[in-house]
Amino acid sequence: MWDLGLSVFLALSGVSVVDSPRDCRDQPGLMGGYITGTNLIELCHANVHRADQDLERVLRHEMVHAIQENFDLRESLIPEPLLTWLVRWTMDDREVMTVLLYDEHETDQEFEARLLANLPNWVVGSLLWISEHRHRAVHAGLQLPQPWEVLPVEAILWRNQYALARR
Repeated sequence: MWDLGLSVFLALSGVSVVDSPRDCRDQPGLMGGYITGTNLIELCHANVHRADQDLERVLRHEMVHAIQENFDLRESLIPEPLLTWLVRWTMDDREVMTVLLYDEHETDQEFEARLLANLPNWVVGSLLWISEHRHRAVHAGLQLPQPWEVLPVEAILWRNQYALARR
């Protein structure tokens, strides 16, 4: 299971997570995916575990793809040559080669998602919530509920992720 904070940001943003759909069984190399236009993230627990990857990092990666869509981005927000420099100095050659096999119009956003997935949960979660507010306001004129309308204020004082289940 992932961090309670990520769950809160996903709930506040209206993004749902599906655990291990059929795509995961059919594609053993698939760690997860953001389904464009649906506010749905698929996570492949077994594949992530088998590949010895971090599930929260995969979730943050898919959240970055949702952020990119919410801001209507068609290319990376990280400008060149900074993107290339970050990729060269922070990613191993095998991962870089994997991304370079993507469609040429998707590589920069994929590199960006892999880089930004290393940010803390609260940063990626906050960006998701902000981007979802922006997306709904621009495209549908709809507002998301405020955090205190979804999560009780006293939840700030709860000591651990299991407090919700005990109350």
